[in-house]
Amino acid sequence: MEKFISGCRVDDRPESEKMKDVNIKEIVASVATVNWVEKEDKDWRRFPEQNQHYKSSCVMQTCDKLATVMLWLKEKVFVMFSDAFYNLRSNKPNPGMIGIEAFKIWEENGLPLEQLVKSTEAKTDSEVDIIEVEQYEKDIAKVFAIKGSVGLDNGDFETVASTIQQTGKAIMTWFYFTSEEWSKLIPTISGNINFVDSLHHSVAAVDFGLKNGKKYLRIEDSAHFGGFTEHYIDEEFFKVRNWFVRYPTNFKFQDKTDDPQALKPNYKFTKILKYGMEKDADIVALQNILKYEGMFPIERDSTGNYFALTTEGVLKFQIKYNVADPGELNQLQGRQVGPKTIKKLNELYND
Repeated sequence: MEKFISGCRVDDRPESEKMKDVNIKEIVASVATVNWVEKEDKDWRRFPEQNQHYKSSCVMQTCDKLATVMLWLKEKVFVMFSDAFYNLRSNKPNPGMIGIEAFKIWEENGLPLEQLVKSTEAKTDSEVDIIEVEQYEKDIAKVFAIKGSVGLDNGDFETVASTIQQTGKAIMTWFYFTSEEWSKLIPTISGNINFVDSLHHSVAAVDFGLKNGKKYLRIEDSAHFGGFTEHYIDEEFFKVRNWFVRYPTNFKFQDKTDDPQALKPNYKFTKILKYGMEKDADIVALQNILKYEGMFPIERDSTGNYFALTTEGVLKFQIKYNVADPGELNQLQGRQVGPKTIKKLNELYND
């Protein structure tokens, strides 16, 4: 058997780009307590198996599984997606992907159907890289594009379980390990390992529960280490070996775009607001205004936490109302609500 090549690349984007990534703490006011219950084998959620063969496409394979789960939640049918868009990665022909890039590819292009673009027949990276996707297949793939994605804090076991509980969605989770640690039903930590020299792998967490009184996340694995297509991850392994967690928002065809019943907000702003501020009443009011303006997702909580979604909305507001010259707005990229923006907000929303 060929040597497995790690499919998860370290995110080497500049910090200015990473600041644009949406995190759960900006859009969820509080994480729901997990209802941990004992489950027999038949009680765990299961979805169709995947096989990446000798490709390093585990990140895109995980996106495929997440899409399968999302469509199952809506239609109660199992649809398999192709990993052919793995060949759109920026580092091609080198193996592996950056996690956020996979979600961006999904957001911009959707995902092709395996029934049409049979990527499972491609056994290696070089074989999938030469797959030609016909225009009609691309058009169909766009139906399954997502609005965006949300990051969770690395190693936050309870939040992953809570997100599955509240949304029903599967969660992309990355781990680093040795083959010996991972090639079993319940992976175990054998000792300290070097991150650089270890295997880096993406899988989908699809369920949570108790086995013999112990908490586990059930994950589905397209790489089949040791012949296993599933693993049960306990809290200790997750905290030590997890290093990336993210899940999709809705398919674009599900996304809410406006709320005709919304009442116009009324608020007086008095202080400068900046990226990174948290649990601030002024930012709650700002997010409510941005929702009213159609510049912040209305289905998200107004948390008072100023991060990626809020900066995007602020920049749109500043451009729409021409609060400063384009050079100044481009430099700040929505990371500050200063005196000029405050003046316009109060003109419009302080009756």
